[in-house]
Amino acid sequence: MNQHYIGKEKDSIVSVEKNLQFENKLFFNDGFDKGKEYVFNKFQRCTFSKISFYKTSITSSIFENTVFIDCYFKHSIIGQTSFENCIFINCGFHNMKIETCKFFYTEWKNTYIKFDTIKNSLPREYGYKKRLCKTMADNCLDDGNMEEYKKFFFEGIKAKENNYKEIILRREDHYKKNYNIYDSFKYAVKFVWSKLMGIVWGYGEKVMNILYSSIVVIGIYAVLYNNSYNITGIDNSLFSNSLFISIASFFNIDSGVIFNDMITKYIGISENILGLVFMGIFVAYLFRSINSRR
Repeated sequence: MNQHYIGKEKDSIVSVEKNLQFENKLFFNDGFDKGKEYVFNKFQRCTFSKISFYKTSITSSIFENTVFIDCYFKHSIIGQTSFENCIFINCGFHNMKIETCKFFYTEWKNTYIKFDTIKNSLPREYGYKKRLCKTMADNCLDDGNMEEYKKFFFEGIKAKENNYKEIILRREDHYKKNYNIYDSFKYAVKFVWSKLMGIVWGYGEKVMNILYSSIVVIGIYAVLYNNSYNITGIDNSLFSNSLFISIASFFNIDSGVIFNDMITKYIGISENILGLVFMGIFVAYLFRSINSRR
C-alpha cells in the first residue's frame, strides 16, 4: 500500500477551498467541511488517506487515478462526478447519495457501495458494468452481506442477457460491425439457455426454483403416463398412480411397472435423465452455497 504514498506532496483540505486543480497530492488524516459544497474540483494522481467526507457535497468534479484509503463518506452527496481509474480501499459509504457519477475502471478493495445507492451510476457499457457488478458482489460476499451480493449478482446477469439481445438484434453500429448473423444465432441460443437457467435454479441463487421446476416436470410426466395405454403392473388410469410412476422415474427408483411400447419407454428414460440433471443441479447449488459462504 506504500506505493500510493510515494512521490506525493502532502497538502491539506483547506487548500481545496482556494484551488480547483490538484496533482500528485497527499491528503492525510483530515476532513472536508461538513455541509459545504465543493464544485468543479479536479484531482489527478492524488491520494486521500483517512479523510472524512462526512455530510460533504461534491458536484461536477473529476478524480482521475486517485486513491481513497480508509475514507469516510457517510451522509455525503456526490453528483455528476467522475472517478475514472480510481481505487477505493477500506472506505465507508453509509447513507450517502450518488447522482449520475462515472466509475470507469475503478477498483474496490474490502469495500462496497449499496446497490440502491449506486445503481443509477452503473456504467451502461456491458464490459464496464459486468466488471463493476462482479467486484461489488464479491466484496459484499466477503463482508457477509448476502442481500447486497444478490442485487449486484442479478444486475450482472441482467446486463449479460441485455448484451445477448443487442448482439442478436444488431441495432447499433458497434454490434453490426463486430457480429454477424451466425453470432446472432449463437447468442440467441445462449440467451435462451441463460433464461432457462434462471427459471430452473435462479442462476444458482434460488433453491426454491429447483423445487418448483421439479414439481412441474413430475406433473407433466404424470399426465403423460395417465394418458398412456401401454403401462402394466399398476392402474395408471388413476392420476395418483400415474403421479407415483412419475415420482419414481424422476428419482430413478424402480416403480415395478412395465412400459410395453417404445414411445412410453423413451418417455420414462427421458424423465430418468431429467431427474439426474435436476439432482446434479441441486448438488451444484449446495456446493455453490457452501463455497460462497466461506
